[in-house]
Amino acid sequence: MKRSIFAIGLLAAVLAVSAPTAVAADADGLYASGSAGISLSQDDWRSDGTFLSAAVGYDFGAVRTEAEYVWTGDSGFAPLGNISVNALNANVVLEWENDTIFVPYAKAGVGYAWFDNSVFGDDAGLILNAGAGVRADVTDNLSLQVEYRYLTTDIEVVDFGGNKDFDANVVSVGVTFDL
Repeated sequence: MKRSIFAIGLLAAVLAVSAPTAVAADADGLYASGSAGISLSQDDWRSDGTFLSAAVGYDFGAVRTEAEYVWTGDSGFAPLGNISVNALNANVVLEWENDTIFVPYAKAGVGYAWFDNSVFGDDAGLILNAGAGVRADVTDNLSLQVEYRYLTTDIEVVDFGGNKDFDANVVSVGVTFDL
């Protein structure tokens, strides 16, 4: 877990340091986005689940910042109780613009999450995320994206005599509208 937090922190620092400062000429301004996908469990005590997110942000050009709501929940049987997670994240996105409609990007964020376990009850605390994706600009105001993200926290969402913290690999597809 400490290695995961260090890696996500390092990625966030690299994104912040490598972001160009004079990108206002390419800025698109406000945007809204949504995505849906699958949350792949890394744990034998939890089943795979559904992932949904909605975000509002500002595009500065090569750098975007966003406030995001995330929901993920188990689908099916989970031996130690079904878990759902609601989180509010602050994300930084670094994009690599090019001459094609495809724009690769890296994303890192930190937030606060509320966990609900059907057997062991509720808990809340810090959640981190990092990932990468590709956006395809369909029109001047509409883009589609596919994304991978890793979510992690050190909160023990299951108290069963061991460290049962929440980790998930998320694969999603989404849409972004420039406002």
